[in-house]
Amino acid sequence: DAQESRGLGDVYKRQVFAEEAVASADNAVEVEVIIPRDYTTSQVAQILKDNGLINDINVFKAQVILAEYSKKFIPGTYKLNNAMKPSEIMSALSTRQDTKSED
Repeated sequence: DAQESRGLGDVYKRQVFAEEAVASADNAVEVEVIIPRDYTTSQVAQILKDNGLINDINVFKAQVILAEYSKKFIPGTYKLNNAMKPSEIMSALSTRQDTKSED
């Protein structure tokens, strides 16, 4: 049914543009993630999903494309938290912030 299909599309669009974090700031949990060299957006989305940082892999992949972050993530180790919005996660992953200190 075309009407039902359009309705599901509208739900999906709301998810893509909702910019919702997984948790509230009060319940934030910090997580260390590693973005590998030669990553794909799908791999990054799976890493984030596995670590409880995003709710939906396909929604995140669409957000990456729409926000023009495709191929802008920098491989490395990052400390993120589940109160971050997708745009904040994308920004963090495109800014070098290796958590390993050289002492």
